[in-house]
Amino acid sequence: MPEGVAALPHYTMIKLIAFDMDGTIYSSEPILHQSYDVAVKRYNKEYKHNLKTPNVKEIMKLIGLNPTIIYSTLFPELDKQNITFIGRMILEELCKNIKKGGGRLLGNIHKFLPELYKRYRLQVVSNGRREYLKTILEGFELIRYFSPLRTVKENESKAELLKRIMHAESIKPSETIMLGDRANDKEAAVQADVKFIGCNFTDSDDNEITDALFVITDYKELILWLNQQ
Repeated sequence: MPEGVAALPHYTMIKLIAFDMDGTIYSSEPILHQSYDVAVKRYNKEYKHNLKTPNVKEIMKLIGLNPTIIYSTLFPELDKQNITFIGRMILEELCKNIKKGGGRLLGNIHKFLPELYKRYRLQVVSNGRREYLKTILEGFELIRYFSPLRTVKENESKAELLKRIMHAESIKPSETIMLGDRANDKEAAVQADVKFIGCNFTDSDDNEITDALFVITDYKELILWLNQQ
């Protein structure tokens, strides 16, 4: 159990658990470089350009942000239209690799989702494209736990998506917890006025989520805490 969990206040009315995707449910890190490299080469050939493939460290720094922001940061020389073109190619390559079993689930989530699903409403709250999220959930046979799959609309923030989900489910912020691994997940929780639990499944620096209620390294720790409520 995470240090300090026993001393936490109880939240007896939890009804909804909202999960970020990358770094919380799933890691695309094993397929990132290959996916980006193939997409960049496709783009260069088709559009007569000379883009360089970013390294995994550069990409990982941006994971979790809106995809347009990610691509605009990695390829600043491209205009809006070409960002859309290369973004589509990257998405296609990522989805191809996911369908082949690429990437991995985190925190033993597959073991504990059935139990969580029996007790709570589960939803994904991510900046990711619908096609990307759906491919992950279908590929790893998790889609049934997160139905209906709701995704961000154009110009909608992660916090706004979370608020929209709570409204649709008639669930209050006080009845919701948000799980994530990055600062933007914590910010979404704060803006939506819900409790935030951090995730660190890769032994990475968790300075981004130091203000979390607590940080889990395996989903069994979440189950233990919830069983106290």
